[in-house]
Amino acid sequence: MLLTTFFSGMMVPLHLFPGWFGDLVMAMPWAAMVQLPTDLYLGKAPVLETLAFQALWAAILLGLGALGTMAIRRKVVIQGG
Repeated sequence: MLLTTFFSGMMVPLHLFPGWFGDLVMAMPWAAMVQLPTDLYLGKAPVLETLAFQALWAAILLGLGALGTMAIRRKVVIQGG
């Protein structure tokens, strides 16, 4: 919860972070939650790149969730549950 609040740009705009740390924070999935939609609304971000970035992180996180669910479901089914 703390990471989401801080690294999404909800508390401090992510553009204020310096150098490589700012680049890293803008590449994380949390940036797509608040900072990028805000930039898009204000006209400071390109539409297609922003939507592609959000779609990429959505696909990655959904894929990781599906893999995790398959692994856990296989373990639970083996144990008879």
